[in-house]
Amino acid sequence: MKKHWFLLLGILAVAAIVYGLDRLALRRQMRALERSYRVVAAERTPDTGRAAPLARAAQLSDLFARTAPSVPDATPVEPTDVAEEPQAEPSADDVARATRDQMDYVDALFSAETADPRWGRESERTIESTLQTRIGASSLESVECRDSLCKVRVAHGDEQAFQRFVQQALGPPAYWYGSVSSLRDESLGNDGKIRNTMYFSREGADIPILE
Repeated sequence: MKKHWFLLLGILAVAAIVYGLDRLALRRQMRALERSYRVVAAERTPDTGRAAPLARAAQLSDLFARTAPSVPDATPVEPTDVAEEPQAEPSADDVARATRDQMDYVDALFSAETADPRWGRESERTIESTLQTRIGASSLESVECRDSLCKVRVAHGDEQAFQRFVQQALGPPAYWYGSVSSLRDESLGNDGKIRNTMYFSREGADIPILE
């Protein structure tokens, strides 16, 4: 019986020793793990806590930059200045020709119109009575109205009289509610006077323009 007790005590003693050794080994392992953890923690960046992945990403980025094929820079195309050709000023002959063509064009349209007796007579009286008060030293030679246009011929003794008449005839107060144009004759008459032709359009219509 005593042998059994001694044997049991021996077994317990051995178990206690083994248990103590296991705990000592476990403590050593825990300390090693703690030291490893401190080393890893020291390598982490204070901002992201992901030092290793970031370092790996930086390495990959540097590798890609060194191995990626180079693309030539596009050469900018310099804008080409295209000099605009200066438009020549119309000569006196060009102005005279354009004036003559416009006068012939409107005069042909006026000649082709039929007369509107009522509107024509009223318009002739209005134009003649008004221009007589603004004509100055110039003279009113003719006033004729048809269906939509009236034609007026005026003679002037000199350039000054012509300019003064144009300013007064076309200035305020208004007496005509259609369009008005004045075209100067290309040359002087046999009497040395300057002449111009005025066209008055019916209200709501425009003076035809040669394109």
